[in-house]
Amino acid sequence: MAASKSALYSAGLHVIFLTLQVQSELSVQMEDAVEFSVGETAQISCSYFFSEKPPGVIIQWTASKGDRKRIYNSNITVSFSDELPDFVGRINISWDSEDDRRGETVLTIMDLKVKDEQKFACQVDGMSAGMQEHQTSLKVFESPDSPEIEDAESIFRVDSNERLKVATCKTRNGYPRPKITWYRDRTTLQQSTDVFIQQREIQESSGLFTIESELYYVVTKQDKDALFYCEVTYQLPGETRMMESKHINITVHYPSTKTEMWISHPKRQVKEGDTVEISCRGNGNPPSYFLFSKEDFEMDFEQDGEKLLLKNVTRADSGTYLCDPMDINVILDQHQGKTKLQVHYLDEVVLTAEKGRVMKLGDSQKIACNALSSLSTHTKWFKGGKTIGEEHVLELQNVSYGMAGEYRCQVTVSSLPNLHRSAAIHIITLGPPMITSPDDVIMDTHIGDFLNLTCEALGSPTPTLTWKVNNSQMTGWSNHLEGRTLSALDMKVTSNLTVSCIAINEEGTDEKFYRVRASISSSLPPDNNGTRAEKVQKESGVIIAVIIISILLLAVLGSILYFLYKKGKISCGHSGKKEITKEKGKKDDIVMEMKTDKTEETVLLQGVNGDKKSLDQCDEYMEVEN
Repeated sequence: MAASKSALYSAGLHVIFLTLQVQSELSVQMEDAVEFSVGETAQISCSYFFSEKPPGVIIQWTASKGDRKRIYNSNITVSFSDELPDFVGRINISWDSEDDRRGETVLTIMDLKVKDEQKFACQVDGMSAGMQEHQTSLKVFESPDSPEIEDAESIFRVDSNERLKVATCKTRNGYPRPKITWYRDRTTLQQSTDVFIQQREIQESSGLFTIESELYYVVTKQDKDALFYCEVTYQLPGETRMMESKHINITVHYPSTKTEMWISHPKRQVKEGDTVEISCRGNGNPPSYFLFSKEDFEMDFEQDGEKLLLKNVTRADSGTYLCDPMDINVILDQHQGKTKLQVHYLDEVVLTAEKGRVMKLGDSQKIACNALSSLSTHTKWFKGGKTIGEEHVLELQNVSYGMAGEYRCQVTVSSLPNLHRSAAIHIITLGPPMITSPDDVIMDTHIGDFLNLTCEALGSPTPTLTWKVNNSQMTGWSNHLEGRTLSALDMKVTSNLTVSCIAINEEGTDEKFYRVRASISSSLPPDNNGTRAEKVQKESGVIIAVIIISILLLAVLGSILYFLYKKGKISCGHSGKKEITKEKGKKDDIVMEMKTDKTEETVLLQGVNGDKKSLDQCDEYMEVEN
């Protein structure tokens, strides 16, 4: 009732001022729309300008969401929101005037709610100066909750062409109304013959929306690994945002249309003794259980699901193997898997000697090495751990004792190095003994020395060694190896000897001589190379040279003494005689040392003794003079 009276009063004033015919222009400015989120504080501004000073200004705010309702009138003393109780306590009007012609009023709404979204009008009345009104749309936004997706928790079979419910997507409490879009592996799903989307929305008492969408889809086997998800698109002030749900995978079952079968182990060619693993796999889902068999062969096989195990295979296991998927929806004859197994082999090695194992010394021999195999092979011959040939046939030319022994042939499959076999043959060389040392060895030694003589002989059969010393039988020790005998003889030398080593077998005899020249032992030890005499001769030559030099020095000294004596510089006194006698003793010692050898040293020493006699005569002359 009070509001109606105020309105009539305002209208009456307006009529009165219009009759005054005051000419003026009025401009009112407001934004067309403002945007805020739920819970924020919204401010709607309204500014005005008069070209002439008005007699008065009346401001009025109204809100309309269908029917217009007044919020504020500056000319009437009433409470805010008499007609909009929802704004009580959340609304405020401010009015600021810069001068009599210009001003601004602001409508403030706190703690925005969805229901606050409506149009707000600002009316400026300048009485006779004019009246003008503008309005602003207030838009309110609320971001929804994250989308929730649930799959249908069912198994999809592709033998049906029906659109089946795949998943449900739901988002809550959004404003304005959010939008849900479905995707399969980043591809948008839209309504079609294979896709049907059913959507429901609920607006809560708060004005917020809950959107629920269901996806119906014709599932194919290509969807086995596909990912489905939904996306929510929503508005916020000044922008558009999107949120994705988690990605889900559906369970798709379909029968096999193709079956593969292969040898999964070993990765190389198969040889006898291997454990073979044959795998079988179909393209259906879930994987089928398979029944394994061998073509034209009936037996039970050990299998592990999709794998067939064949242990310690032989060449008899070669053939074509089959696997049949045990699926009631599969026609066995059309989807049977096949694979061929080839088991390679290498038979035992056979060695064939052209002339047998026993040969005569100097003969020639061919030894063939054979081994049957399913693949190409390579042959190697060994003797004493060393490779001696790589041909199928080994040729032995002009056989010697050293060529006797064990020959081993190894045959290897070229493409399967682990597949190899070998065999050995022992070759015996028959022949008379052969002493390995040269004949007629001459040895110089001394009576009383001990000699160690050795003798080695080859032959087949293994020879026997005996010793003779000056035609007398002697016993030494012997070591017998196959085709070889080593013997040694230890003896004391008493005179010149002739020692023989005799080798005997069924094929013949060989003999070796040692000629021992014995001499009387000296200070020098016997020399095995027979050079003792040469050493004595060399050392004797050195001694002779030293003696000659000593004699020459004594001769020079005697001449000097004699010359001095003649000049009277010295006298042949007692002391001089004593010195000469002392020198004489030295010379005698040297002579005594060399007397035992009848060489030219004796002659030279005689010359020295002659000089000595002259000195003795000087001594006698000097005694007479005194």
